Amino acid sequence: TGNWGGKIYRSADEGGTWSLINPQMSVKYIWSLGVDGDYIYAGTEQGLYVSSDNGKNWKLAFGNNIEIRSIFVKDNKVYAATWGGGVYYSEDNGTTWKNINDNLLGIPFTSIVVTDKGTIILGSFDSGIYRSTDGGK
Repeated sequence: TGNWGGKIYRSADEGGTWSLINPQMSVKYIWSLGVDGDYIYAGTEQGLYVSSDNGKNWKLAFGNNIEIRSIFVKDNKVYAATWGGGVYYSEDNGTTWKNINDNLLGIPFTSIVVTDKGTIILGSFDSGIYRSTDGGK
């Protein structure tokens, strides 16, 4: 779980005890988290951070000073919805990123979900809900 103090905690006993796993990360907000095997993704006000070793080490993977409000991990893809900076995805654990659609710039997104059929659904702060059935084209 992440919090407004910029810290991420993990429990190995169904919430009985918690351990801090990102002491070296200096961010103010953990807006969202995504997990895929040993990879953990954290959306923050400074960008998207990734750990490839189950939370031991972290690096900024995308969006230097771009606020990542929502993350969704599905079928080896990581999706990142930003607060006004567009929507992006990575197919290589956050090494490279592609913009889904330039028409989405300026929209403050707060959530992203990808259905089993591949439909991308985005929720925004003040601009409604967006849906794409063609991968964001």
